Amino acid sequence: MSYRSGGHSRTGTTAHRRWRRAVLHRDGYRCRQCGYQGSPHAKPADVEADHIVNVADGGAEFDLANGQALCVPHHKRKSAAEAAKARTARSRLRPIRRHPGRIDPPSKGGGTPLPPGPNAH
Repeated sequence: MSYRSGGHSRTGTTAHRRWRRAVLHRDGYRCRQCGYQGSPHAKPADVEADHIVNVADGGAEFDLANGQALCVPHHKRKSAAEAAKARTARSRLRPIRRHPGRIDPPSKGGGTPLPPGPNAH
């Protein structure tokens, strides 16, 4: 999955390709989640390089310590979870808050009855 923020793809740079190869080589093309043994010659790739801490969240882009090899299913799952978290953080919807003056109805087991309303006779 490539990240685009106008202009060129961040993952298409020479520096990123070097980082990717170094991470995959270091991990022996083996998924760190499930141990799946990938191949450096697989087309399409069956193991991908992943940033442990997202670059968008402040992770080091070319630090090998911030990289791990993941099989395609695990990388897709992790990326989808990160995208959902980012969408939630950017959401303009606010969490539902209880109004401070609201009086909750009594529970089934009894409790304090509601005060009479303004139209009560």
